[in-house]
Amino acid sequence: RVERFDFSSHGGRRELELTLSDLDKKTKVFIVHGAEGNCKKLADWASKEQGLDAKAPKTGDVIEI
Repeated sequence: RVERFDFSSHGGRRELELTLSDLDKKTKVFIVHGAEGNCKKLADWASKEQGLDAKAPKTGDVIEI
């Protein structure tokens, strides 16, 4: 099942981290919007610190579901 989750980034990194920390560890996460380099940093954090399967695909990347 694919879901889209919208939220404001105005709260900053901590709010984003708290949101990701609430997800089930089996969840695959694709970070697709943010300043250059920040998507990868957040995806790396989610993978290492939260155990999520998190990726930050680049524009044009194809992801098989």
